[in-house]
Amino acid sequence: GLGDVYNRQLYIISLFIQFFLILNPIISHQPERIINLNFILYAQIPIFALAIYVFFLRKSKSIYSISLVCFILVSIWTFSLFGCLDSPKVSRTNSALTYNEVEGMSWFYNLKNDSSIVSVPLSQINRFHDLFGEKYAKDSLRRFPDHFGYSNNSSNIKKVNLELDSHFYIVLLTIDELLYQEVPSYIKVGRYYKSDFTKLRNDTSVNKIYDSMNIEIFSSI
Repeated sequence: GLGDVYNRQLYIISLFIQFFLILNPIISHQPERIINLNFILYAQIPIFALAIYVFFLRKSKSIYSISLVCFILVSIWTFSLFGCLDSPKVSRTNSALTYNEVEGMSWFYNLKNDSSIVSVPLSQINRFHDLFGEKYAKDSLRRFPDHFGYSNNSSNIKKVNLELDSHFYIVLLTIDELLYQEVPSYIKVGRYYKSDFTKLRNDTSVNKIYDSMNIEIFSSI
């Protein structure tokens, strides 16, 4: 009937639009962008078109047909999460990491010995090994006490952190510093103040050996 003709025309128009979006001659995509997120859409588009076809053009709306449509749509939604959520285990930078952090940590890992002690305020820098494909590599991490252990009477980070050996490194990511200055929940905890990071940069017991946007690395003297 007339309704069936209208549905077929709608389906053909939708299919044409989806095909047009796949080719995308107007807005070009860089290969990195397609690999990182958009690749999943190429599988979703024909599956979604199939779901629309089953739901609107099949005369029979049996439990089987409706269940099939639900299964297809739920599958699309589920698999889309894998394309939308980034992970460090992608062998490249993503929206959760800056290129500066990756370059800095790559330089640092090429410099330090495996047994070297590394201290960080907050970040889980062990996850960088996943990014670099070093699955079983680990760092000898030491966590700082509040305010790096500084007090009104001491500005020497080595003296106030006796558990550190004669030589250690400090990795400071910009996000670690900004969290305690700009995020209300972290500000309320108050583990670090802006003055603590100023003291670290002025500490004569450590030298800054790497300085780039988003990351600084210090070495004890």
